[in-house]
Amino acid sequence: MKRFHVGLCRCLLLGAATAGCAGDRFDPFNRLNSLRVLAIQSDPVAPAPGESTTLSALLFVPKGQSQPVLTWSWCPFPGSAADGYPCTVDEKLFAGPGGQLALPPLELGTGDSVPFEHSIPGELLSTLCAGVAEMPELVVCDGGFPVQVKLHVKTDKDELVAVRTLRLRTDEQTGANENPVIEGVSARLGGKWHELGEAADATLPRDEVTKLKASVAEDQAEQYVGLDDYGKQATLQERLRMTWFIESGDTENEHTGFIDGLTDFEVLLDNSWIPANKDDYSRDASELILVLRDNRDGVSWHRVTVGLEDKP
Repeated sequence: MKRFHVGLCRCLLLGAATAGCAGDRFDPFNRLNSLRVLAIQSDPVAPAPGESTTLSALLFVPKGQSQPVLTWSWCPFPGSAADGYPCTVDEKLFAGPGGQLALPPLELGTGDSVPFEHSIPGELLSTLCAGVAEMPELVVCDGGFPVQVKLHVKTDKDELVAVRTLRLRTDEQTGANENPVIEGVSARLGGKWHELGEAADATLPRDEVTKLKASVAEDQAEQYVGLDDYGKQATLQERLRMTWFIESGDTENEHTGFIDGLTDFEVLLDNSWIPANKDDYSRDASELILVLRDNRDGVSWHRVTVGLEDKP
């Protein structure tokens, strides 16, 4: 079977002639064959004080597993990844002169999506971001005060935990980011571009290169005021990164991207896919899931299904 080489097998021979890794091959990051959390979105991306955001997740659930149960929580000061990202505080930490602040409960509930109300006073967050004489700066607050969103996903056969950073804006922070939008994705079939949909209404040949093109408007790379690579304030353009998830075969690139001044925007949009042959992937259809991220926590996705057939 033809395959794109997605990595090189590197062997370190430390005096043992029998050591080696020829023949070893790991599944590429973008091939889907187990329960996965592919993205967690907040909409709006970074809520302002008094504003609510909706948290939702993009999952891949293998065939044969039950409908997943999603349990959401958040934490302003989480523990380490090695300990499973435990929350080191509870709501009682935020008691003020007038009584306890009206914070969202640390347990946000269950469901495909949950609301999160940014009810922490912006003045308090500004103080935490700036630090005081007795307490130096605790966190980096570019784009907002960072808190952790934690998602526990469980099916009848598997479970996992995923986390992401949610930035809560202070009173002084303006210029809210928007989640980038993917309008669609097309495949080059029979010399023409065919837009792909949720149903397997287009069929791709197995074991053969098919060109793909995502549809994303250039204005999805928003302009914003931030710090450049030299730490100076400047007007910048967002960097975009697309991940191309597939169930079958290999893509030419796991990720594509756009960086203003370094790459053309078309580089973000173009890819190729070789679906696996029948022996390596027996099902007659495969999902293709595109996840688009910007460098300011914005994320969105677009998922389609294609049919697969052997070459004539």
